[in-house]
Amino acid sequence: MAFWVSKDVFLVEHMHGANNAVSYSRFSYLRLGILIKFWGWLQKKVLQKAGAVITIDEDCYKLASRYKSKEQLHLIRNFIDTNIFYQEVGESSFLKDFRGKKILLFVGRIEEVKGLELFVDTLKELQIREKDWIGVLVGKGTYEETIKNYIGEMDMTNSVFLSGPVYDSNELRKIYNNVTTLLLTSFQEGIPMTILESLACGTPVLSTDVGGIKNLCGDGLPCYVQEGRDPKIFAEKIINIVSKPNSPVSDFPYSTKSLARSINKILKNDKE
Repeated sequence: MAFWVSKDVFLVEHMHGANNAVSYSRFSYLRLGILIKFWGWLQKKVLQKAGAVITIDEDCYKLASRYKSKEQLHLIRNFIDTNIFYQEVGESSFLKDFRGKKILLFVGRIEEVKGLELFVDTLKELQIREKDWIGVLVGKGTYEETIKNYIGEMDMTNSVFLSGPVYDSNELRKIYNNVTTLLLTSFQEGIPMTILESLACGTPVLSTDVGGIKNLCGDGLPCYVQEGRDPKIFAEKIINIVSKPNSPVSDFPYSTKSLARSINKILKNDKE
């Protein structure tokens, strides 16, 4: 759509990832070389047309800097409403059957790109070390049947539970506050909102080393990344994370209060 916008219109592109989206399409027939090249060309043309570019991580910034000046580039990470996501004491109705368990959580689209086989394998490794772990997948998507079959093949049917999507933000906050760790196993990400939501609730996060997630880990938040996809290493990392004291979240750096004003200024083309 942005490609067809008139050059007379002030266009702001908000980049949510530097990877070529077509190369990660869930439809194999779209992952053709010619379509991947076309997407790259289209991305370049839109970047060249944009009057300003908001990037959410360093990878996006680096890509956009090929076509835009520093004055036109803005690095503003994703942000959330901390009036909705915060630390609290209260039981989640979704998790009431899992009292006394250590809960490994995933929240997001159930798609191939999320790499959820690693989630299942990591949980299995955790259970070898500590029996009281279970896994909860919150979300829906086209990969549900595939991951259900994989859960069955790994004899984890009684250990991994698919809750479906949770649209109630208040209930989602309670889920974050009642689990042990959020695990993201994606092959590709920008800066997922689920990570920010979890961190705002004080729940530690472990993720594969993708997108701009690594750069969240330098703000004193319980956010960690792990290279590779070895479930034994991921399980060991989670046990180490859980053994650390969980400090209260204060002055969360990725809130609407701290960042929305900056984005509004760019959208209004305010150069002051």
